[in-house]
Amino acid sequence: MEKILYCPLCHQGLEKVDNTYKCINKHSYDIAKKGFVNLLLANQHHSDKSGDEKIMIEARTFFLDSGKYASFREKILEVMKSVVEENGYKTFSFVDAGCGEGYYTNYIHKELSKITNISTFGVDLSKSAINYCAIRQRQEHLENELFIIGNLMYLPFKDNSVDFLLNSFAKIDETEFLRVVKKGGWYLRVLPGKTHLKGLKEAIYDNVRLNEEKEYALEGFTLVNEETFTTNITLDNKEQIKSLFMMTPYFYKSPKNGVEHLLSLDNLDTEISFNFLLYKKA
Repeated sequence: MEKILYCPLCHQGLEKVDNTYKCINKHSYDIAKKGFVNLLLANQHHSDKSGDEKIMIEARTFFLDSGKYASFREKILEVMKSVVEENGYKTFSFVDAGCGEGYYTNYIHKELSKITNISTFGVDLSKSAINYCAIRQRQEHLENELFIIGNLMYLPFKDNSVDFLLNSFAKIDETEFLRVVKKGGWYLRVLPGKTHLKGLKEAIYDNVRLNEEKEYALEGFTLVNEETFTTNITLDNKEQIKSLFMMTPYFYKSPKNGVEHLLSLDNLDTEISFNFLLYKKA
């Protein structure tokens, strides 16, 4: 596994020694029994509740395990596989920044392991999410993969060390991403498309607003490909509808009568749409 981690305290390289990561300044970080490591410093927390709460992680895990976003996952893999094959990567360092519960991370790692020697790192602020990642990793017997509790504003990686960085929906710090990606390396940014979850929103709101397009230019990166992936999904029962709702921002800010209507439905058709923005570091 590529040695690209650095100490969050002194920024010296970390080496794995038994069940601990250590730097030359004797700072050490124990590997948890489930296999992940906490590289989040106390002053890097944004609040007392760091990352997604456990109840949201459980809802997202339930929904993703239903397979409703499988086509989206396949699209991410397609983009990354093309990069690996077209550039002839024999070794490949991959960071999933904001990896959540590992649904995408573990799958991508497993599939790309078939064509390259991949080292995968998943980073998320939520301990509950990282715990799920590690459980999945063990269940699938995946090697050369490490999950890290960390803040995307303070990524625990050496400068110019990452071949490919993925960020799907999570808040970004483009200067930090630019720091860790290698010259000539890649950054895939996935954002919600204009009509993403339009059907879900129509069940909640009287007047539905389409999602606003984000600014695509990122300093230090060149946008080499832009593509929108759109399809329709059908939610088959109340549990799927509720779990999808809970993993969206609408869970926090929807009118009570709209939520009651949504959760009364037995099934729901909705469009899902994602903008894929592939950047290359100059």
